[in-house]
Amino acid sequence: MSDRAMRDPNRTSKSRSKDFSSASERPVKFDALIQRKEENHWGKIFAFAPVGLAIVDLDGFYKEVNPSFLRLTGYSEDEIKKLHILTITHPDDVPQNSFLLHKLLNNELKNYQFEKRIIRKDKNTLWVRNTVALTRDLDGNPLSIVTVTEDITEQRIAAQVIRSGEARLRATISYTSVGISLISMDLHFEEVNPALAKMLGYKQDEMVGLSLSEVTHPDFIANAVKACDDLRQGLYAFTRITKKCRRKDGSLFWAQSTLSLIKDDEGRPLSFVAVTEDTTSRVLAEESLQRSQEKLALAVNVAGIGFFNWDIPGNLIEFSKQMAQEFGLSGEPIGVEGLVEILHPDDRAMLWAMIHEYSDGDEYDPQECRVIRHDGLVVWIDLKGHMSYDEEGKPLRFFGTAINITERKRIEEELRSGEEKVRVAEERMRLATQAARIGVWDLNPSTQLMTLSDRAQDILHIKDQGPIPLLDISRQTHHLDRRKATKAYLRAVNPKGNGKYSVTCRFLTKSNHLRWLQSVGQTHFEGEGADRHAVRMLGTVLDVTEQVRLEEDLKAAKTSAEVANATKSAFLANMSHEIRTPLSAILGFSDLLLDKHSSEEERERYLTTIIRNGRTLMHIIDDILDLSKVEAGRIELEKINIPFYKFMEEVTDLFREKARVKDIYITLEVDESVPIVVSSDPTRLRQILINLIGNAVKFTDSGGVTVRVESFFDSRKQLHLTINVADSGIGLNEEQQKRIFQPFTQADNSTTRRFGGTGLGLYLAKRLALALSGDITLKDCSLGRGCTFQLQFLAEMPKSYLAHEVFDQERVRFEELPLRGLNILVAEDAFDNQLLIETILSGCGARVVLANNGLDAVYKASHENFDIVLMDLQMPKMDGYEATETLRRQGYGKPILALTAHAMVEERQRTRRAGCDAHLTKPLDPKDLVEKIVSFVRKPYPYFSPEAPSHF
Repeated sequence: MSDRAMRDPNRTSKSRSKDFSSASERPVKFDALIQRKEENHWGKIFAFAPVGLAIVDLDGFYKEVNPSFLRLTGYSEDEIKKLHILTITHPDDVPQNSFLLHKLLNNELKNYQFEKRIIRKDKNTLWVRNTVALTRDLDGNPLSIVTVTEDITEQRIAAQVIRSGEARLRATISYTSVGISLISMDLHFEEVNPALAKMLGYKQDEMVGLSLSEVTHPDFIANAVKACDDLRQGLYAFTRITKKCRRKDGSLFWAQSTLSLIKDDEGRPLSFVAVTEDTTSRVLAEESLQRSQEKLALAVNVAGIGFFNWDIPGNLIEFSKQMAQEFGLSGEPIGVEGLVEILHPDDRAMLWAMIHEYSDGDEYDPQECRVIRHDGLVVWIDLKGHMSYDEEGKPLRFFGTAINITERKRIEEELRSGEEKVRVAEERMRLATQAARIGVWDLNPSTQLMTLSDRAQDILHIKDQGPIPLLDISRQTHHLDRRKATKAYLRAVNPKGNGKYSVTCRFLTKSNHLRWLQSVGQTHFEGEGADRHAVRMLGTVLDVTEQVRLEEDLKAAKTSAEVANATKSAFLANMSHEIRTPLSAILGFSDLLLDKHSSEEERERYLTTIIRNGRTLMHIIDDILDLSKVEAGRIELEKINIPFYKFMEEVTDLFREKARVKDIYITLEVDESVPIVVSSDPTRLRQILINLIGNAVKFTDSGGVTVRVESFFDSRKQLHLTINVADSGIGLNEEQQKRIFQPFTQADNSTTRRFGGTGLGLYLAKRLALALSGDITLKDCSLGRGCTFQLQFLAEMPKSYLAHEVFDQERVRFEELPLRGLNILVAEDAFDNQLLIETILSGCGARVVLANNGLDAVYKASHENFDIVLMDLQMPKMDGYEATETLRRQGYGKPILALTAHAMVEERQRTRRAGCDAHLTKPLDPKDLVEKIVSFVRKPYPYFSPEAPSHF
């Protein structure tokens, strides 16, 4: 028996599933009762359908199956009804099958199609296409699961044979469980696989040379020869025959063979390839598989098989619900003309020819045609039919089936265009690798020859060469990386491994340039077990020199950051110590002051200690705040006329007492070239010099410190000032000299323990010097002999200045009661601060009125005449910002000085915008507080305006 050749030889071998959720493919909810006259038609289809049909209960056990299904599985009806649907499923496909069943039973899928392997009763494995759906009652409740199973084993094997070529064919012949053979054009066996030899009872070498007729029953030889002739004439791409075969011992068995023709490149026939399966159990079981067809309508509809019944005398065609849905019809009977109208115009002649030939009593092969639905959708269907006649031989009824093959047609079209897609994909890959600057290489492990793409040749600096010996590439690999590259290659070609190759190494080009290359590849193997061996390696190569350099830079940066972080952690630990030390003294001596038995001399000593430690603590906090300003780039500088000699004397005098206690000298030398008055920022200069001179005194135990000042004008008439601070102290070694200007750093930890300090001084001093258009450098230093630090900066010569700026700077003296007669409003919510400020101001002769919050301050300032207002910024009910803004909106014009613990630039700007005239930072210096008040009330004061001179 010869079937038409299959039209889809190149199906993929991977399992696939699909959810048919379109209107034309969704499962139909059938009526619970089916008309009796339709049951006869459904019964015929169920019994004779070429595909396996089965009804499965909701627990997954088979309830009803048709003969085709039993032939597929090799089980009897009684045996199959005891099995679960997953029992005959190949273990590798069970997870996907279970997943899809779960989604179906949970209404996440309406139905699905899944290609999987089943294990027959005789332990042979078949590939099948399984279509599965739920049937429901009139209320929509699930009744059962209906499956349609098609045997696609031969399509898969045939497709594998065609795609693989001779090498893959030999592998398939050797290891598949299905019988495969190569047959010469004169119908003699050229090669057979073990499975076929075992099936026929021969050894493999015994079968080579046997004729096809020697293993075929005489009744089927002619049919087999005709099938081969049809292939030779090009009538079909494949053909399938069912026949009886004769074993070596003379016993017979039923077999089904799929035959195809192998041609050379010029189209000349070479040999036949046959895929043979023992179907004895299927054929012998056919008689026992003709039962249980009550659920036919459900199975047929869910399977996507529509049927129609044409009453020829009455010219009425009735459609099943499934087919009506496929065609987009209402389901009412129509005439044959109506059927023709919904066919594609190009397929109508084919339908008439099919009808006429059936009417003449001729056999007619299944036909594929297109139906145009009312919504414009084109559906491909496979039509099959059977004509019945009356007693006089006249056509009476034409019964047919239709299967939606739209998806199959789509796949066939994709397969036909596959070669072009591959070509386009290769071209895209070439362009992509070229654009990505990736080279491609192809290595034959047997010959050890490597072929390089153009880009790969550019990367390796190899031009216009054919295949290159792998040894040449290895010789150019950096000697330190050669072992690593060799190990990666050996792992990749190891038959027991996964074939992956990946290595990054240095490569020395022929022009002696060292490049970092990254190569990734995959090995392709052939054979199984001990015969498995590498046949090809494909991979890419990429120049990653810049990437490696960047990674090295990042590692270095990370290391540097970790060192800096560790240094900062050490600094924070030291800072905690530095802050707690004066704070401990302040708190301790404050407690001693409360002791009523302390003498006046002791109390004065306690107070002196508290003040000294308080100023030390303030200096530490100032350093921290200055650090934040430096890091943020927000250093603000002033330009003030400075009587420079007097300024230098004042700074130097700060350390004379400490030098006296240590029994070392401190001298100041000012060159005659230094101007009497210069214009610069005295605060920042004092901060720098205090650090430099303070360090010199701190680290000198014998000898002394010399401070020398010089100046000169450059070609652009700019004044350069140079201050050298030289000591005879402990000095620094070379490593310490490299780190001395880094933040949070001292010479070493022992320095911190012995001398204290935050490790910020020199770093801040250098940054401040840079802000003054100068710098601090270590001019001379040696361990144990002292250091010389040099400060250089630019200053300006003032155009004019007053004599008292040179020789005197008036300072208010407390004993003169400079605030006598003044009324001062102090807005402050903290009691201790109220008491401190009131005590200072009252002691200088002022009358002080207190306000506990911003609302109180606004009220009192508006109803009393005050000379000046001191305004704390953080108070309850209304803060100082809002209180100042309120007073200014009311037209209040007297001076308002902001009192705050915030020293940042942003806070000063904010108080200025609020309407304050000046900004005093807590803790308050009594002398500075009184001087600032006097500067506003002892001279004509312009009422506040944004343009007024700034005291910030």
